[in-house]
Amino acid sequence: MVILLTPTSSSIPYIELDNDIYQFDIGTLDPGTCSNFWINTTLSCDAILGNSLCMEANLFPAADCVFDDIPSSSPCETDWDMSSITVEGYCANDSIFFEVINSGSGDMTCFSPVRVYINGDLIILDSIQLASGEIVTFSFLGDGQFWRLEADQHPLHPGNSQPNANVEDCGGTGDSLPSLANEMYLDDADPIVDIFCGAVTGSYDPNDKTGFPLGVNETHDILPNQQMEYLIRFQNTGTDTAFTVVIRDTLSIDFDIFSVESGVASHAYDFEIFTPRVL
Repeated sequence: MVILLTPTSSSIPYIELDNDIYQFDIGTLDPGTCSNFWINTTLSCDAILGNSLCMEANLFPAADCVFDDIPSSSPCETDWDMSSITVEGYCANDSIFFEVINSGSGDMTCFSPVRVYINGDLIILDSIQLASGEIVTFSFLGDGQFWRLEADQHPLHPGNSQPNANVEDCGGTGDSLPSLANEMYLDDADPIVDIFCGAVTGSYDPNDKTGFPLGVNETHDILPNQQMEYLIRFQNTGTDTAFTVVIRDTLSIDFDIFSVESGVASHAYDFEIFTPRVL
């Protein structure tokens, strides 16, 4: 595994675990409270412009009550079988590998759909049924494009897990389409996990607003009831201090105004909602 982002310092101590995983002790968090800290990293010179680098944060321990069950619309009508699917993807010797793992304590009682995409186009529709601890591996010849594999949990699996993995620029010359990692959903709908994927870019003035997922096709379609996250970046390039920055935007009528939640930021801020639908 090639490590492209390496932590160099942080505002709180951390423990380096294996496989590029780091543990931070943020103490006890009561419901609705936050704990903020920052991490400085260095980017490897092996990183390719346009490629996506992802960071994932998980909160431990997590009580069962934090997960919301999803109503089932699948032909599988059995009770939850205690299965839990995870997906991992990697490039080795110019070949693409996806491992689908049943990391739960129970055997799968139903078949689970598996979908494979190349550059956003569906090329394979398959299914799996795995015993507890069983792993199935999908392998493909690397062609430098953006590959993605998705697998579905049991319809009554607790929470909102959407297992998937991406592999790009494996065995090719950089034919992968930029930012595809953000065009489809990331597996961070559960409240204890958050994933951010950013494209490797050169130096430029980062004053922009981006909504994730970016959506597929020219019309940037997303799934119904899909969670949207916005990243807003601004920089003072002037010659004096900016004491107050105001960011004002109007929310589309296609969004539920009552579902809006403010997120983390690099600076202290106040968040307000004005009518009609102005944030």
